[in-house]
Amino acid sequence: MIPWFFTRDEIQSFANLSLKKKSRKLDELSEQLQTTENLLRDRIKQSRDMAERAARRLNRGDHEASKDLLNSFSSHIASTQPLMNTYVARKLEFSLFEIMAVEGFEFPSALLELRNDIHFGLFAVNSMDELERLLMAESDPFEELGIDIQESIENEVSS
Repeated sequence: MIPWFFTRDEIQSFANLSLKKKSRKLDELSEQLQTTENLLRDRIKQSRDMAERAARRLNRGDHEASKDLLNSFSSHIASTQPLMNTYVARKLEFSLFEIMAVEGFEFPSALLELRNDIHFGLFAVNSMDELERLLMAESDPFEELGIDIQESIENEVSS
C-alpha cells in the first residue's frame, strides 16, 4: 500500500504559491524523483545480475550455489519493495503538482460551486428531483380502475 505523501494543507498551499515558487518546488520534486528512479534502476540491475548468476550456476550443475543465489535474489527483491513504493509515491506527488502548476488550474470543488450558480432552464439540474417527486405523488390510474397491470401481463404471457 502506498501511503499518502502530503496533506490537504500542502496541496492547498502549493496552489497558492507564485509561479516561480511552484517551478522551484517542481524542480525539487523532479530531482528527488530522478534520484529515487536511479536507485530503483540500480536495484533492478543488481537483481537481474543475481538471477543471471543463479541461472549460470544451475546450468553448470551447481544446485547448492544456485539455491543460495536464488534466496539472495528473493530477499533482494523483497527489500526493494519500499523503494518501489517511495518511487510511486513521489511520481504521484510530482504528477499532481505538475498538473496544479498549469496556469488556470482550479480545484474540482470550484466547478461544483460554479454549477450551483448556473440556471439550465428546462434542463435544470434540480428538475429531475422535482419530476421524481411529482411522479411519486401521482396515483396509478389503472389502480383507481381496479386493474392490476402486473397480473394482466402475467395472464397474457401464460396464454
